[in-house]
Amino acid sequence: MEKQFETLQISYDETLLEIASVQKKMTDVIEKLGKRTTSELQIMFTRINETCKNEMQCHTEINQRYKLLQRGIECIKQENKQLVFILCKKYDTLSEETDSLYERKDNRDINFRFQYEASMLQLVSELSSLGKIQTYRNNPNQVIKVSDMTEHNIRVYPDSGDSNKATIIGICELADGEFIIADSFNKKVKLLDDSFNVVSHLSFPSTPRQMCNVSAYSVALIFDDRDLNFIRVNRQRIMVERIITFEHFCHGIGYHNNDIFVTDAKTIYCYSIEGQCKHKISLAQGMLLRCL
Repeated sequence: MEKQFETLQISYDETLLEIASVQKKMTDVIEKLGKRTTSELQIMFTRINETCKNEMQCHTEINQRYKLLQRGIECIKQENKQLVFILCKKYDTLSEETDSLYERKDNRDINFRFQYEASMLQLVSELSSLGKIQTYRNNPNQVIKVSDMTEHNIRVYPDSGDSNKATIIGICELADGEFIIADSFNKKVKLLDDSFNVVSHLSFPSTPRQMCNVSAYSVALIFDDRDLNFIRVNRQRIMVERIITFEHFCHGIGYHNNDIFVTDAKTIYCYSIEGQCKHKISLAQGMLLRCL
């Protein structure tokens, strides 16, 4: 019965993470649409604003030319008919430019108005929830079969030092649907998006041995020396939160109820998440290589 309660709690926690992941994806889509619409408004404003500034500059220049012509007309004598004729022609030309400027009405009295997508808002408002919550029973006799298999290129380009070969010793799914994999051959941790493209990576001096989830966006990774790295993913960026160095070698790692289980060849160690050893179990014979 205790095992059933534990399984139920795990299923509940995982479902909560799935709901939060869908909610985040919807929020990201709305945010992207908002940024795109805001950018469109900014482009329109910049274009119209620049046109208005140019028209104002033209008005200022025409006014200055009118003043210069007026002064010229006042200063010349009437008997200088040739000069009067030239000034009059310039005046006529300036008048035509003024009329043409005032006839431009494309950018006058313009205001902005946002017409939102009512159909999208109506669709969301008509939804009663993000999805249906269903229950199912586990079948202990169920046989798991591979229904499909695809290949993906996880090599990091360019000049990353990645070879054509990769040895994946661990893969963990994060709450947002991304995957973090440990490549022991290239001594790297790589982050894959939901389309299995490498979007980030982190190199290490030692060889990774095994990896497990510890939270929605964190994993624990052990190396072939004595180090345990807690790795967190934030906005497609991989970072090492902290490192615990043990007095024994590390072969396998597992996580359960806020406890870390680490194995060397002969012993299983139980540590708190802070790195304090709580207890250990030694084997009389055989070898321990991994935690499951």
